Amino acid sequence: MKNLFVLFLFFIISQSCRNNDSEISTEISREIKITINGERFNFTDKKDGELISGSTECNSIFIYTTVANNSKKYRLNFQLLKNGELIRVQCWEVLASGMHKLFMTSDFNPKSSFQISDFHYDEVTNDIKFGFAGTLYLENEPNSQNTKTITGSIDIKSFEKTYCSLPFYQNITYNSTDFNFNTIHSNRNKNEVTLVQNHNFYSNNGYKLTLEIHNDLWSLSTGTYHFNETSNSNLVQLEKYVGDIVATQIQTINVNDWENLKTVGYFTIDTKEIINSNKKISGKITMSVYRENQRIFEINNMQYITGSFE
Repeated sequence: MKNLFVLFLFFIISQSCRNNDSEISTEISREIKITINGERFNFTDKKDGELISGSTECNSIFIYTTVANNSKKYRLNFQLLKNGELIRVQCWEVLASGMHKLFMTSDFNPKSSFQISDFHYDEVTNDIKFGFAGTLYLENEPNSQNTKTITGSIDIKSFEKTYCSLPFYQNITYNSTDFNFNTIHSNRNKNEVTLVQNHNFYSNNGYKLTLEIHNDLWSLSTGTYHFNETSNSNLVQLEKYVGDIVATQIQTINVNDWENLKTVGYFTIDTKEIINSNKKISGKITMSVYRENQRIFEINNMQYITGSFE
């Protein structure tokens, strides 16, 4: 009987410990481990805490965090695509005076100096986990030697999901063994005199792709459109960023910072649809890309989405 009582007591204590462990594991749902210029900052945050927060919106993930110790304080902002590709990282060093210095990934080629690893994102639970490592540059100082080297990991459970108000977003996502293009910025512009339209896509590895159309893309029939280096309309241009390392909040395009590559191939217009009065056009791009008559890569069936000016 005494042995039975001991076993029963052990069972109760064991279950109590498990319950307490369960409460702790669900309570702590946000964790960051980060080293900035060799100095470590590690902590966990409750689910409703304010030290680590995050949200998803359309195709992007946003994470905000503050880390501090007795001598240093930093605020960080991570922005990723939902496939784990890097858009931008910002780090504000908060000075004793209350002023701050901003360090960022480079404008047009953030992957050249900063990497995301072991990325996991669950669209159902909205959990996210990833590692990171790289160099951030002082804002508005080209080729800055004033940098921050940061490494670490982030683990967030069930963070906020924000409603996406866009009917669609202008985008190219393409990853092959030969070439990668993940859109981190896009825009469209139209020449009111010539009516030429440029549908511009910027990748996180230093490329700019332009779909140049002589008239509104919506006016073209679904089908296939061929182009080469002598085409002057309805073509695809590809450029590589070769300028200085710059880190700014408002990116400025300088045409001298971009190398024009020769493209030969075709694009298709596969579907045209109207979503909430917005005209969406989607298709694929297949082309060979050359530098000084030497082929550097092939692109096959790269999907694009864009819109109409009409």
